[in-house]
Amino acid sequence: MIRLIVTLQDYEPGQLMQYGNYIYTGWKAGEIHCFDTLNVPHGTVNMSKMPRTIFVITAVRTDESDEIFRDSNKDTIHTL
Repeated sequence: MIRLIVTLQDYEPGQLMQYGNYIYTGWKAGEIHCFDTLNVPHGTVNMSKMPRTIFVITAVRTDESDEIFRDSNKDTIHTL
């Protein structure tokens, strides 16, 4: 299994995403976060006054999907 989180809005202070011990803030709209949903504890928090909208995709990881990530824009896709 693999999970992708696509950020639909820029980061606002008070919002965060956590993957294991890694806390992520400062994202830009359109970033894609890719992680192993079964083995990485994860969560999101929104303590801001603004909505935090994300698009979540859960799928089966394949050799083809790994190839897409290898060939993708590293500034947009973050494999965690």
